[in-house]
Amino acid sequence: MSSVQVGSATASPSPHGARHGQHHGVIMAACLFSVFALLLLLSLCYIRRISRQNNSVAAADAAATASSASCQREGRLEPESLASLPVFVYSLSTAGRQEKALDCAVCLAEFREGEKGRMLPRCGHSFHAECIDMWLESHSNCPLCRVTVEPESADSAV
Repeated sequence: MSSVQVGSATASPSPHGARHGQHHGVIMAACLFSVFALLLLLSLCYIRRISRQNNSVAAADAAATASSASCQREGRLEPESLASLPVFVYSLSTAGRQEKALDCAVCLAEFREGEKGRMLPRCGHSFHAECIDMWLESHSNCPLCRVTVEPESADSAV
């Protein structure tokens, strides 16, 4: 009889092993569900981000179109108006009265002795004549403060 008991004891599954296998199944299902939920969440976040980027691109395109239309209305400064802007010749004696050297905001270089510059009448910003002339060929505003450049009229000069 002892041989039968030994054989049956090894052949029958233990109750702890069955529960242990069931726990593994539940844990595995929970892990798979968590991974699936995480992937779903990441996918939704990605789709939302792409949608926002497309909306912001569309908004930027609309703003650029409006800006372009605004630039087309403002356009460039007419050659006659450009020629009527005041020109000055930079000299060290003028610079000596200033606290710091005069810089051109278009090319970022300092004025040198004898260089020609233009001072915009409405805002008073100064630039190398060549630099601001090139800017004003495609813009009608100051590159620093964006005020519309208008030459001094004969009435205001008097």
